[in-house]
Amino acid sequence: MYKIGETVRYWGVKTGGLTWLSAEALTGKIIGWQCKERSYKIEGQSGTIHDVPEKLIDGGPKLKPVCYRLNFFVLFPKYIRIYK
Repeated sequence: MYKIGETVRYWGVKTGGLTWLSAEALTGKIIGWQCKERSYKIEGQSGTIHDVPEKLIDGGPKLKPVCYRLNFFVLFPKYIRIYK
C-alpha cells in the first residue's frame, strides 16, 4: 500500500469502466485510496486526477491492503447481549 503524498510511476488509468494503458510511464502523486475498487486516486503532472488500479503502478502492491467494514457491533460493543 502506498502512502498519500508519495510520488509513483503508473502505466495507465481507469475511466468509465475501461482501462487505458500507456506506452510510457506516467508520474503522479497519490492523493487517495479506494478500498473496494483496489485503486488509487493519483494527481498527474498536469493536475488532472485519475483512478489507477493498483496493478498498474510501477512495482505493484507493496503490502496487501486490508479493507475494514465497520458494523454496529464494532462501533457500539456495550450494546451486545448474549442470549442463551
